[in-house]
Amino acid sequence: MNFSQHRLSLLGSLRGFTLVELLVAAATAGIIVAALGFGLVTLMGIDRRSQVDASRQMDIGRAISFISNDIRESEFIGLPDSGYTVSGTCPGTTVLYLRNDRDAANANGVYYFRDISSCGSSVWVKPGLIMRTSRTTPIGDPPQNITALMGSEIMDALQAPFPSDQYSSLTAFQSSFCPAGAGTFTGTGGFYACIVNARTVRIYLSSRGVNNNVIEQSVTVSARGR
Repeated sequence: MNFSQHRLSLLGSLRGFTLVELLVAAATAGIIVAALGFGLVTLMGIDRRSQVDASRQMDIGRAISFISNDIRESEFIGLPDSGYTVSGTCPGTTVLYLRNDRDAANANGVYYFRDISSCGSSVWVKPGLIMRTSRTTPIGDPPQNITALMGSEIMDALQAPFPSDQYSSLTAFQSSFCPAGAGTFTGTGGFYACIVNARTVRIYLSSRGVNNNVIEQSVTVSARGR
C-alpha cells in the first residue's frame, strides 16, 4: 500500500459525529447546566436565609444586652401599675418598670411593647417594637401616661413565639418560661418578663426567621444599683 492509499484509509476510519449524537450531547450538557444552576440558586437562597436569621439573632442579643445593663444599674424592678397607659398612634403595652433613686434625672424607666403591625408604612420591621422611656420625674413617681412616640426604640421585628413547634400557645410558653410560683409573668408580642422579686427578673425576646422559625433568647438579670 502506497502512502496515498494509507492516508485515505486513516481518514476513512476517523468518522465524525452524527447529527443525532450532537443533539444528544447538547441535551445532556443542557441538563447538567440546568441542574448546576438550580443547585446554585438553592444554595444562594439558603445562604440568604441563614444571613437573615443570624442578623435577627444578633439584634436580639444586642437588645438583651442593653436591657440587662439597664436592669443592673437599677435599684428596683417591678410591674408598671394599672395606672400606666400608652396612648397615641399604635399604642403599646407596658412590660417592665425600673427605678434608680440615685439618679433623679433618669429616675424611672418604663419598657413597653408597641404593636406597629397596623401602623401603615414604617422604617421599622413589623410587627412589634421594644420601646424604653425615661423621664425626669420625682423619685419614686414614674410617668403615668406614655405616648406611643415617647422614648427610644430598642429592637424591631418582635413576634410572639407561639403557635410554633416549641410552644403551641401562650399558656404553653408561660408554663415553660415563668411557671406558677416562679415569678410574676408580664409581656406580650415577643417581649416577656418573669419578675422573680424586686431585684431579679428573667427577660425573654423572640422574633421569627425567614421560614417562620422562632429565634429567641432569654437571660436572668439582677439589679445591683445600691
